[in-house]
Amino acid sequence: MAERAPYSRVYWGIVDDPKFDTIYDDDHHLAAWLRLLLMADQAHPASASIPAGIRPSSVAALVSARLIRVTGRRFRITGLDAERDKRSESARNAAALRWQSDRSRTPDASGMPRRDETRRGQDKGEQGASPLEGRPLRAVVDPKG
Repeated sequence: MAERAPYSRVYWGIVDDPKFDTIYDDDHHLAAWLRLLLMADQAHPASASIPAGIRPSSVAALVSARLIRVTGRRFRITGLDAERDKRSESARNAAALRWQSDRSRTPDASGMPRRDETRRGQDKGEQGASPLEGRPLRAVVDPKG
């Protein structure tokens, strides 16, 4: 599986969510919430520090809307633990289902290379066959060169 870039989820539903009534239409408050969400996701499961650049009025509005909980200079996003737990459980279930189904497959059926394919070219110190193997080589000479 390819490595994925880190991300945080923002659901479109915040546009009409009553908790965001005083937040969504205020660019400073919404930007503060998004920045805090990114920081909280990075710090999870620990609480995160409130950055100095966040306006105190935005922090107060987010607390009042019950979107964040503040303790000193640290905060937590309301509902983030539940969201992360839900994603984690979903990933665990998907992995368990995949491993369970892989047990019943043969090597050829699972898409895994056969043993003879992985050994080809090992005597030359290669991982596998060259992509140019079996193709005619064509040299191009630069007359100026």
